[in-house]
Amino acid sequence: TEADLAILRQRIVDPKDAPRSAPHLFAVNDLITKFNDKVFDESSGEKVIITAYDEVLGNVTSDVKKQIRKTLLTKSPSDTGNFISKLNAGVGLYYETTANLNVEDGIVNGSGCVLKKLQYQGTDSTIPFIIWVEFDRPKVGQITRNKHNNFYTPDIDRSWTPIFAQRRTFYV
Repeated sequence: TEADLAILRQRIVDPKDAPRSAPHLFAVNDLITKFNDKVFDESSGEKVIITAYDEVLGNVTSDVKKQIRKTLLTKSPSDTGNFISKLNAGVGLYYETTANLNVEDGIVNGSGCVLKKLQYQGTDSTIPFIIWVEFDRPKVGQITRNKHNNFYTPDIDRSWTPIFAQRRTFYV
């Protein structure tokens, strides 16, 4: 309604004046990506860029497999089950899940969380084995926390939820 629009217009602020923690709305995904990249670049905590590993299975030549992997890098998340080819992961930054990882546990598209810790497997690893997050709602991730109880150490808060690498199969 016109009254609703008037209320929304009263809440418009210049982006440079808005706190980073405030929800930001963008008309197109490119603007979201630019904003998120800027927040990541300016963050001072531990951070890493995680690139998806795409494996092509099937009875096709290695050249065809390479071409498919190359094509996947150009696909939008809407074409890949909301999975992205690159994740800028920074401790202390706010995230929302973009896929339904565990519906029963509440880890669904749009679940908000703060990245708390990047855990690596071995000293030479450059890719996190576990991304520890704290969800906005304490019940979200409770099943996962209980299931992976053995991964908790004294430096990992029991309210944090482990997120492991995800695997999805897309048939081509």
